[in-house]
Amino acid sequence: MNIKFIRNKENALIWGVCSGLADFLDWKTRTVRMLFLIGFIPGVGTPAFLYLFCGIIMTINENKMQNGR
Repeated sequence: MNIKFIRNKENALIWGVCSGLADFLDWKTRTVRMLFLIGFIPGVGTPAFLYLFCGIIMTINENKMQNGR
């Protein structure tokens, strides 16, 4: 089992971080996005830094990008 922590640009709204994280955790993308949105309210910027950090360190899923487009 080879699971990688990658950004999924196929189901992306911004960078594909939530979509990639949902694939990694085997969750629905909508659930991860809602958790990020809920975290923005009390977090006052912490989820934004987490999203930015993940967007920088996560690689893009190139296999799906080449096959799909």
